[in-house]
Amino acid sequence: MVNKRFRLGILVMVLVFGMVMFTSCASTQALTATSVTISTDTLRTGVATSYSFLGLFFWGNGGIHDAKINGNITTVSTVDVNTLRIFGGFLFQRHTTIVRGY
Repeated sequence: MVNKRFRLGILVMVLVFGMVMFTSCASTQALTATSVTISTDTLRTGVATSYSFLGLFFWGNGGIHDAKINGNITTVSTVDVNTLRIFGGFLFQRHTTIVRGY
């Protein structure tokens, strides 16, 4: 009886470990770095944020277009993305887009 419980416990731990290790393996991020010289005198910043909870409830809009509108930007110079994920994004996720431009 104890041997079966032990095996079941090990199986559960392996499955949970596998789920944690392989979360977000299908999502991709752009890996581009550039060197851009920008005059910060007239530079504007726009921010847009979206959230998700339990992967079922979503609110906000974290897109570039909304960040442009929020910052009153017509010409985009740079785009930064900041993502906070708790428990691989299953529990909570915040996606923030920061747009800088004129």
